[in-house]
Amino acid sequence: MDYITRLLKSKSKVMDYILPFDTSVYRSRRAELMRQLSDGQILLMGNKNSPRNYTDNHYKFRQDSSFLYYGGIADPGLIMLLDVSSGKTTLFGKERTIDNVIWSGHQPSLADKAQVSGIDEVRPLEDLDSMLRPGAMMLPNYRHGEWSKLQTILSNKKAQESEALITAVIKMRSLKTAAEITYMDEAVNLSNDLHRHLIKQVRTGLYEYDLYAQAMAFTLAQNCTLGYNAIITVNGHILHNEHYNNQLKQSDLLLFDGGIEITAGYTGDLTRTVPVSGHFSGVQSDIYQIVHQAYKASVAAYSPTATNLELHLAASRAIAEGLIALGWMKGDIAEALAAGAHAVFFPHGIGHMIGLDVHDMENLGEDRVGYSSDQQRSEQLGLKSLRLAKKLEVGNCITIEPGIYVIPELLKKMQQEGRFLDFINYDNVADHHDFGGIRLEDDFVITDSGIRKLGSDLSISVEEVEALLAS
Repeated sequence: MDYITRLLKSKSKVMDYILPFDTSVYRSRRAELMRQLSDGQILLMGNKNSPRNYTDNHYKFRQDSSFLYYGGIADPGLIMLLDVSSGKTTLFGKERTIDNVIWSGHQPSLADKAQVSGIDEVRPLEDLDSMLRPGAMMLPNYRHGEWSKLQTILSNKKAQESEALITAVIKMRSLKTAAEITYMDEAVNLSNDLHRHLIKQVRTGLYEYDLYAQAMAFTLAQNCTLGYNAIITVNGHILHNEHYNNQLKQSDLLLFDGGIEITAGYTGDLTRTVPVSGHFSGVQSDIYQIVHQAYKASVAAYSPTATNLELHLAASRAIAEGLIALGWMKGDIAEALAAGAHAVFFPHGIGHMIGLDVHDMENLGEDRVGYSSDQQRSEQLGLKSLRLAKKLEVGNCITIEPGIYVIPELLKKMQQEGRFLDFINYDNVADHHDFGGIRLEDDFVITDSGIRKLGSDLSISVEEVEALLAS
């Protein structure tokens, strides 16, 4: 049952205020976190509002994901303190005043919200200093304002970033429960619907911002938000392009990387690349089918013992094989892969964790989340951008997103430096420096029986995409 349906059906005594999960889930999560740590206090910082240009004009609020995971309350300016020895949880914050009611309307009290989350006690923020002991454990700070807020509350006590706490949180949040996977399916299904809707709007003469407006309108109509700044671009070779000023031409490929974040906080992350003309040209079709083959090879590489590095290498091999057949690459494929020549066209990793964050938990440290203690990140082009390399476990939710990009500046640099001359046909690629890029991305969950795509199927083959464009 989704969040809104539960809200409508709720008969709670607490002002119909409910959270995405039952009270027992939050209690259980906090208890398990404390069980993994032998002693001390755990400080979980919620986010504050982030001003756009002055305090009362702020960006749409988004709660810290670990705070959401353990507390569920999506209000700004809150802090949770977990006492490991007693098992007690205290919520610190400011109760709403009549001024808050005047400007923002009535809301349940903090005590009401804490009750629904199963939190034992609510105290004013000013009481945190007297209750916090030196050496309290906290997660890495990724917003300077949150640390500044804490410093104004505390006197001479110091909360410290704790490796033990970080490890425990990553371990718990990495393994999605059945209820979380249900939310992930919901988020991906809505993201699929968004992509279908947007692809059907594509036509010559529109601007990228016209499609961005369509994406926003569709998302808001679901009472949701985008999980991240969408990429809607005819410059698909710019990996994180968030500009929307180009007009679509008949010869263009349009890359759309976007996902919907549902009210419960979980998000989808999908990418499709489509021809504005409605039909892939010869070279567009060739490259698209190589990327699609890399996608399928990566999925097929999964096994109960597989690392995500192996999924990446399977996609890399498929890309190198395809580009050799096309004439853009040459030479011995094993040597080309070992040298990293293919990464000139595929310079990023195959994917990352996904959940409450689009790049799940990476605020806790990308290598901590994505690499095991016996792995070290490579310095090689492509591999150095592999966010997730470790063995995949049941409950992991991940993206698989191979791509091929023609990045003129990178090709020219490699050629001028004499790099990969035995493996790249620079002259053959020179006629295609305006190609752009193609990426295909879906979200998956690791289950007891293998790897499963989250949500329903979304058009992905050349024939399916062209049929969707024509519908």
